[in-house]
Order: sequence, then C-alpha cells, then structure tokens
Amino acid sequence: MAATVLLVEDERKLRDLVRSYLERAGFTVLSTGSGAEALTLAASGSPDLVVLDLGLPDIPGEAVARELRATGGVPVLMLTAKSSEEDRIRGLELGADDYVTKPFSPRIRCSACRRSCGAATVARPPSRASPATATTNWSSTSRGGPWWCAVPPWT
Repeated sequence: MAATVLLVEDERKLRDLVRSYLERAGFTVLSTGSGAEALTLAASGSPDLVVLDLGLPDIPGEAVARELRATGGVPVLMLTAKSSEEDRIRGLELGADDYVTKPFSPRIRCSACRRSCGAATVARPPSRASPATATTNWSSTSRGGPWWCAVPPWT
C-alpha cells in the first residue's frame, strides 16, 4: 500500500506541482491550502507524512505543526519561504523532521518524503526520466510537462 502524504500549501500552482511529483513518485496525496482543513484531514486521513507550508492564510503553519505534534507522531516536513536561521531553528524546535526553504527541488523533496515514510511503503513508478534529463528546478518543464520524481537507478 502506498504511503499517504498530506500536502499543506496555500499557493495553488505550487501545491498542484508538488502533488503531481508526489503522486508520480508513488504516494497517495491529500492536499489543502488551509491550516484548519489540514488538521481535519490529518485526523481523518491518517497520513504517514505531512508536508507543511508555514505561511497559511487562516492558521499559521507553526500552530498546525504544534497541533499535529500534540495529537500524534506523524513526521512533518516544513516547506516554506521563511528562510532565516531563527525561522529554521523555530521550525525544528516545533518538531519538524525537516525544514526546506523555497525555491526547492521537487525531486529532492520526493526523496526526502520517501526517506521519511520508508522506501518500502512507496510504490515506485517505472522510470521515465534519466539522470541526464531530469530537472532540479521546481518551475521547469520538459517537452511533455513537468518532470516527475523518477528514482535514479543508483539510489
């Protein structure tokens, strides 16, 4: 069974892009742009991992992280534009398992998700991208659309 990732990101285009990468990497993805809905989905969807933006419109991501930590042990990967050293320290002290600043590489994010969920729980798709052609810029596209998170044969 595929691992379930709860993706919480208020920027719709970015949320859709990251969701696409995660799904192509074999994850089941629940997604929202709202902190309140994230807490509801976390309670009902039992995700294996939460990828959490801190700049949410309704509830600060830090409050969402605090609540997630108080109610269970789901790993939390923070994905945010807050990039100062103090922000990173606060995020990690809130219990984040990883803290990534924007812009970021979706392929690296997929790899971190696999590591956090355990590679055995993620159904890997057949490889379409070679290391020589895969992009590392989250906003780049190939001729056929956004590159997806293919697992290189050497990992």
